[in-house]
Amino acid sequence: MKNLLLTSTLLVATAALAQAPSPAPSPDGSKADSSEQVCRIIHEIGSRLKRSRMCMTRAQWQEYRRETQRDSERAQMRRVQDR
Repeated sequence: MKNLLLTSTLLVATAALAQAPSPAPSPDGSKADSSEQVCRIIHEIGSRLKRSRMCMTRAQWQEYRRETQRDSERAQMRRVQDR
């Protein structure tokens, strides 16, 4: 159970580090396109050197962050309930 908590915590930390700063409005005043493709480097957990490149749209990255946060919160709640 400790491994699950540690793994989920590291996933959240990795996702937080992988987040790009919020998009700045373009010079014409419009917001960034949610269908724009964005690539980020994701560091593998348990390795200092292994990493992979993930490309998704801005909307997909937002959903990925939501899912990661939800999974982390669920793991934390299970940890509290198991006590």
